[in-house]
Parts: sequence; structure tokens; C-alpha cells
Amino acid sequence: MSNRTDGTRGAAPSQSAESVNYLIDAPLGLAVGVLRIAGRATNASVAVVRPIVRSALRPPLLPHRFWPQSTIERWAHRGAIARHDAERKASALADTLVPAVVDALLGRTDLAGIAHKVIDDIDLPEIIRESSGTMASESVIGVRLQGIYADDKVNRIIDRLLLRRSERNTAPDADTPNP
Repeated sequence: MSNRTDGTRGAAPSQSAESVNYLIDAPLGLAVGVLRIAGRATNASVAVVRPIVRSALRPPLLPHRFWPQSTIERWAHRGAIARHDAERKASALADTLVPAVVDALLGRTDLAGIAHKVIDDIDLPEIIRESSGTMASESVIGVRLQGIYADDKVNRIIDRLLLRRSERNTAPDADTPNP
């Protein structure tokens, strides 16, 4: 038995977790080591095999059209054409099937019932009241700001007409009582 950090005695809960981790980590470590060795061997063999494969695919004494690589390229070209054709056909099939499936699913679905349920679950009148109240207050603020801007413009025009060079003090006097 080991002492736990809370002062009680008992088996450490991490012992079983460590055992499980050990059983997982050991084979994983072995696999990583094997893969590293295999990678190094592959890199070394590629350096040796590359010239041999290149000579086999493009033999120097044969004309280009008889090279095995030319045959492989022709097969790849045919495969690409077949793949593009299959993609085009699959797309056309999806364009035909998807709308039909969607129509069938919508035909079996009670959309009006769903809409009524959603409308019942949300308080639509309250949302309308809130949004219109917000819009009204924003409109009032906008009108007030436009009025202030217009007053400033009129004052500047009058100042120019009266050839005033300095700005007027439009702030209320401290002596003047507020109405």
C-alpha cells in the first residue's frame, strides 16, 4: 500500500493506468523503431534502384513509342478520360436524383405543422415590438443628429454672410438660469 496525497492509505490509482500505458507504449515504440529502419532502408534502396527503373522504363536503344513508360502514360491518359467521364455521369445522375429525393422527402414532411410549431415556440409579437421600438429610437436619434448638423451648417453660412472671422460662443452663461 502506498500513501496517497490526501493522507489515506490505499493502492495508487495511477499504477493500473501506468500498466496499460506500458502495454501500449512498448509495442508502439518498437513499431516506430522498425519504421525508422525501414525508412532508411527504403531511402538507400531508392538511390540504387532509381537508375535501374529509369533504364527499364526508358530503354536507351528502343524508340520512344516502344518504351514501357510510354505505354504506362497511354494507360494513365485513358484512365483520366474514363475518370472524367465517370465524374460527369455521376454529376448528371446526382443532378437528377437529388431533386427527386428532396421532393419526395418534402412531400412526406408536414411543413405547415413545423412552421406553426416554430411560430408557437417563439414569441413573434414580442420580437416585432422589440425590433420596431429599436428602429424607432434609432430613427429619432438619426433625425436629431441631422438637425444638429443642419443647425451648424446654417450658423456657418450666416457667419460667412455677416463676415464673422472668429467663432461665436454659443454656450449658455453661468449667470443665466436654466428654464
